[in-house]
Amino acid sequence: LSDNSRPFYEFGVWKGVSFQHLIKNFKKGFGFDTFTGLPETWHNEKKGHYSSFGLTPKIEGGQFITGKFEDTLPNFFSKERPLASLINFDADLYSSTLCALNYSNKVIDDKTILIFDEFIMNDRWEEDEYKALNEFCDNLGYSYEVIAVSFFTKQVAVKLKKLSTKIKYL
Repeated sequence: LSDNSRPFYEFGVWKGVSFQHLIKNFKKGFGFDTFTGLPETWHNEKKGHYSSFGLTPKIEGGQFITGKFEDTLPNFFSKERPLASLINFDADLYSSTLCALNYSNKVIDDKTILIFDEFIMNDRWEEDEYKALNEFCDNLGYSYEVIAVSFFTKQVAVKLKKLSTKIKYL
């Protein structure tokens, strides 16, 4: 369902397994990660879990931006970037996901597919990516349509829709 003439963006790359899979279908990909693991404890996962020990994957067609989202995304998105075909949010944390959503808003349109990796089926799912997406949509006047769900991988894919800004008076 995605336009593979556009690049994809991935927030939370770790070892690059999903990035490697995605790059086969797209011409270009941008990956964002600290590559040193979670920046804070996330539920039962300790700070630093999911570390690749600072090693950035070497994947042809991929451009990797290393560092915390709040440090790297303002500069990256200060320049005009191509619209995204797909954005994979795999940062797990509410704060990281919300930060990534807020900055990547510039490359999202009605054709962009957003995939959330830990959206459902963990004990506190309502506090993480789900909360970030709903807060993002509330703040910017979006709704979203769920286009795919995987109970096996806990992933959800959505497309955003801009809400009407017309005010109705009775």
